[in-house]
Amino acid sequence: MKTHEEQKLNRVDRYLHGDMSAEEKNVFERQLKEDPELAELLELQKELSDVLLDQEAQEFAGVLEDVYDTYSGNRKRSLWRRPVYRVTGIAATVLILLGSGYVIRERVNKLPVNRAIVAKYYRPYHVPVNYRSPEGTLDATFRKAVEQYNNKKYDEAISLFEQVLKEDTTRMDANLMNGLSNFEVHHYNKADSSFNKIIKNRDNLYLQQAQWYLGFCFLMTNQNDKAVALYRKIIAQQGYYSTKAGKILKMLESGHDKS
Repeated sequence: MKTHEEQKLNRVDRYLHGDMSAEEKNVFERQLKEDPELAELLELQKELSDVLLDQEAQEFAGVLEDVYDTYSGNRKRSLWRRPVYRVTGIAATVLILLGSGYVIRERVNKLPVNRAIVAKYYRPYHVPVNYRSPEGTLDATFRKAVEQYNNKKYDEAISLFEQVLKEDTTRMDANLMNGLSNFEVHHYNKADSSFNKIIKNRDNLYLQQAQWYLGFCFLMTNQNDKAVALYRKIIAQQGYYSTKAGKILKMLESGHDKS
C-alpha cells in the first residue's frame, strides 16, 4: 500500500505528464495553493526532471546513490562541498519528503539512458513565422501560435493550435505543432495523441516528423518496448531520421550512451 508521500509524488507525476482529467487537474491546482508541501514537491520534481535531462545523466545517477547512502547513515561526510551540491540538495530533499529512497532509486535505474537519449537527440522543431499551410493560405491564428511556440510560450501556443484544430481537425501541421508544444510542457500523453493522429492519417507531409517525436514521448514515459518497435520501423523506412534512429536503437539495446 502506497504511503501518503508516495501518493503525492504519483499525483505530481500525473500532473506533469498530462495524465489527469480536466477535473482532476483543477482539483490538484487548487490543492497546490492550499498545500505548500505539495507545491514544493511539484517544483522539486520539475527541477529534478531538468537535471535528469542533462547528457551526464549517468553521472547524476551516481550522485543520487551517494545521497541515498548519506541519508541512510552509511556515510558521514557532507556532499555540500562538491560541485554538484545543488543537484544533491534537490535529490536529498525529495528523498526526505518520500521518507525512503527506493522510489527515486527505482526511477534512476530506469530513466537515465532514456533521458540522455532525449537530451542528445531531441531538438525543438522550428517553423518560420511566414509558414504557409498546404492549402496556400496564411492562417492568422496558426501563425500566431507558431510565433508563441518559437518564443517558448508553449501554453499560449497550445491554446491557439487547439483553436485551429477545433475549426479543422484535418490540419496535420497544427496537430504536429500542438504535439510539440505539449511535449515541451511535459504533457507527453497529449503529445502522443497528436502525433498518432498524424501517423494514422498516413498521407501527409508530417509523417516522418510525427514518428520521430513520438519516439521521444515513449522514452520520456519509459515505454521502451514501444520506442524500440518505432525506431526499428523508422530505420526500415530509410527516411530522413533513419540514421539517428539506428544510433538510438543501439543505445536502448545496450543501455549505455555510446557515440
